[in-house]
Amino acid sequence: MPPGQKNKRGARGSFKEEISAAKKSNMASSEAGARNEENLFQASEQAEQEEPCLHEIKSMLVDIQITMSSIVLENKQLKKELADLKTENSYWNRNCRRQLPHLQQQEEV
Repeated sequence: MPPGQKNKRGARGSFKEEISAAKKSNMASSEAGARNEENLFQASEQAEQEEPCLHEIKSMLVDIQITMSSIVLENKQLKKELADLKTENSYWNRNCRRQLPHLQQQEEV
């Protein structure tokens, strides 16, 4: 090599890693892949067959609606009870504050 020219591959050779892959795919792995695809297809067919009919879906939706309405009713009742408790609590707090000076005076006597 003439002086002043660099080796195209560098001093020690190519820096690129060569990937050694077989030119032909492994027959066993391709057969296994075909079997997996067939199994997935069969599983999807079974899932389609197990889907509920329209009547079953409608009855499920009715059950869900009934459950939701009972939950809403219960929440309304709890909200009313909570409002009543807040009112009662504020009433007692106001009365206790009014009576507090009287109680303190009685203790001093």
